[in-house]
Amino acid sequence: MIVPKDRHFIRATSSLHFPFFLCWSIYVLMGSLSSCVPSREDRLVIATSANMQFAIKELAHTFMESTGVDCDIVTGSSGKLAAQLEEGAPFCIFIAADMEYAQHLYDKGIVTAPEVYAEGRLVLWSLRTDVGPSFKDLLREDITHIALPNPATAPYGRAAMDALRYMGLEGRVKEKFVFGESIAQTHQYLSTQAADIGITAKSMVVSLPAHEQGKWIEIDADSYAPLLQGMALSQRIDTALQKQAQDFRDFLFSEKAQLILKNHGYLIPKK
Repeated sequence: MIVPKDRHFIRATSSLHFPFFLCWSIYVLMGSLSSCVPSREDRLVIATSANMQFAIKELAHTFMESTGVDCDIVTGSSGKLAAQLEEGAPFCIFIAADMEYAQHLYDKGIVTAPEVYAEGRLVLWSLRTDVGPSFKDLLREDITHIALPNPATAPYGRAAMDALRYMGLEGRVKEKFVFGESIAQTHQYLSTQAADIGITAKSMVVSLPAHEQGKWIEIDADSYAPLLQGMALSQRIDTALQKQAQDFRDFLFSEKAQLILKNHGYLIPKK
């Protein structure tokens, strides 16, 4: 891995408010995690993979308008969010970029049985005007930084590596890789042109205004394993929020929510 040319190492951000984060930090330091993790009684805390950061805002807003239930959104890589849940983070709902992390938490009795709510897609994206983009561009000498999500914690990163292997490019361009902590950080590298080109989630690009989308192509879905995105409810949720969490789950599978997901570049699995 190499450092981006402008050395922007900006961590993926979250909409978690400071007071909430501070309380959570103190709670961890006290070392008193219990089976009933405290949470604000009137708000759902939704932990979501970074590829959903644009779609989840519209989904949460629509849900709040129809139900009056407020939501706090925490975004990050699926692997890190799953680890935080396992450690006792007070998330009510877990929305992952794949089924693996959600299934792992289910096997440990931390969340309910995960369900597939959408399927993600990969794109090759660049804001450089002199780049196609095409996979041939990755081999150009003037292309020195290729941004990817970290495959160790981000399912989209694993899928991106699969696609590069499928095309026989991984070994030829690996010295150019710049790994983002999540899709959000990968997006930061690309949107600031700290990286010349990269592989990211289609949902991250199509959700941008047209003048910010640059140029992108959708990557052949046969080149990587399906990105079946999963959601589950925390088993540690406060009793007061159980119905609201179930209501959000039902909303996520509604026609209204599925249309929002489609508009953000996701496929909806057939029932």
